[in-house]
This record gives sequence, C-alpha cells and structure tokens, in this order.
Amino acid sequence: MPTLQLSDIELYYEIKGEGKPLFLLAGLMSDSSSWMPASNSLAKKYMVITPDNRCVGRTKPFSVDCSIRQMADDVLSLADNLGIEKFDVVGHSMGGFIALELASFAPHRIASMVLEATSSINSDRNNKLFESWSKALGQGQNLSEWFTEVFKWIFTENVTDNDVTLNMFLDYSINYPYLQSKEAFDNQIKAIREFDGRATLSQIMNRTLILCAEKDRCFSTQESIAAFADLPHKQVSVIEGAAHAIHAEKTEEFVAIVSEFIG
Repeated sequence: MPTLQLSDIELYYEIKGEGKPLFLLAGLMSDSSSWMPASNSLAKKYMVITPDNRCVGRTKPFSVDCSIRQMADDVLSLADNLGIEKFDVVGHSMGGFIALELASFAPHRIASMVLEATSSINSDRNNKLFESWSKALGQGQNLSEWFTEVFKWIFTENVTDNDVTLNMFLDYSINYPYLQSKEAFDNQIKAIREFDGRATLSQIMNRTLILCAEKDRCFSTQESIAAFADLPHKQVSVIEGAAHAIHAEKTEEFVAIVSEFIG
C-alpha cells in the first residue's frame, strides 16, 4: 500500500477510482478504513484519496506532534506528491476541522468542501467527553465496554440497541490490527481542543456544504448551523435518522448528497 515519507511521519493513504480528485478526511481515532463502504461507492465517479491522519491507522509513528494545521499540511503534501493541484474534500468531525484549516490558508487548492457532522470549534462538553474516554482507557477499562460507550455517541439506536449489529462493530473495532495507542489518541484530542477556526470563516469563499445529522449527539444540527453562520457560500443539508457517523449508517444518502454537491 502507498505511503509518503514526510519530515516526521510516513503518511499512509489509499486511492480508489478515477476522475475528479476527492479527499476524504477522517475524524478522531478514525482512519481510511472508516470511510468504507462510502469510499467504494464514491470511487465509481471520483478518484478517492483517503489518508490516515497522523497519530492513527498505518501512518507512522504514533508518537509525533499533532495539530490540525499539521494534518492539513500533510494533506497538501500528499496532493503535491500526487500532482493534484485542486481537489474536492469531505471532512468528517475532526476531518472537518482539517478541511476548514485547508480552506483558511490554501483556498485556491479546494474546488468545494463538505463539512460532515462538525463545527468550527470543539465545545467544552466535547473536550471533556473525549478526555473522559482517554481517562477510562488509561484506567484499563475493558475495550468492549469502552467502545460500547463511544458508539452511543456516534451511532443511532439501530446499532447500539441491536445485539447483532453492535457485536459486529465491536468485533471489528477491538480486533482492528492498527488500533490507535492511547498516546496517539491523546495527541489527536489535544489537536481538537486547541483548534479554533472561527476567525477566518467570513474570508472563506469556497463552495461549502454543511452536512448535519438529525440525531448527532456530538455536533447538533443547531450547533453546526450556528458555528458556520459567517461562512459566505454555504448550503445546509440535514439527514434524518442519522447520528454522528453519517457515512457509516446512512451510506447511500451520504454518497448521493455528496455526489450531487460536488457534481
């Protein structure tokens, strides 16, 4: 699988399909694999690039400095290496922060962007929530119990209240061969906590879709709309019956909306 050697990391990425380049940027503790099956569907129309952000997945090493700006720089370095001058981008949760950062300092590189289940800054409540997850990991909480608690925040009851589906997600997550270390998890939490994209919102002229989930417990629809009030060229779309991980639970609707917006 392809990697790109940067100054302090070996960046892992995957490419599927042909056509207009589309970067999919994952959220906290998620990597390129988290985009399936949406990435497979989008690859029928686009060249889909899914990097593993620093401190997660197959990008090495885990013990490295991590900020939203550094992750945005990693994306640009990858685009440069691939000879891609301009690209569309979808950023989920923390990935939305990365996309927003890209638009703030390299708007000429972005054709359009979709900000999925995200905001322009993380709330104090979310910061405390993520820190509580880290604390539980540090205290040795059973991984099955830990992931079950996390899933309550990112999935609907269709997953959490269905034993078959829940156990499928648990088995995949617990046995994932590239499980994130606690140190790397903490580094990403710190990057999220320190990010604030509000100051440059009014200067971002890129076409933007704010994609919200009706049942999102991390970034509610009202919170997301308010967070991007100063963004000039935006559209808003809300997927009913979806929670934070829109592309995982509502894949067909997600792909259709993203494809229509990107064109």
